[in-house]
Amino acid sequence: MANALSSHTILADAVDLTIDTFDQTALCEGYRYSREFGINRALFQVRIRKNVQRQSPMQVYSFFLGCILSAEIDEILRYPQNTVVIGGRAPLRMALYTLLTEYSDKNVICLSDDDVDHSVVRGVIRIYEWHNE
Repeated sequence: MANALSSHTILADAVDLTIDTFDQTALCEGYRYSREFGINRALFQVRIRKNVQRQSPMQVYSFFLGCILSAEIDEILRYPQNTVVIGGRAPLRMALYTLLTEYSDKNVICLSDDDVDHSVVRGVIRIYEWHNE
């Protein structure tokens, strides 16, 4: 979704997806803004932060990331399970971890790069072992 929104909409010139880290304050602002005002208004705010407020590319990206992750965080929070395991690419993984630890009381486990790299193979082995018990 991030790529589609930042590449094929009016946000194309506002969001730099090559940034591989984030500003925690801007990330949380994006999450809260999206929850309070909705995703459409929050995404328009991304352009305002770039063009009017002249925020840094990292701040704009981080706000954008908080906006687009808000629905995913809300969906995770709907489920009763207390433990959440976060995998995926490092920047997104860490952003999800940051938001979940900030805005939920769930036990959040953030996988290491090594665990993420080998997760498919480990999962297949576990399924095989479980199936053959």
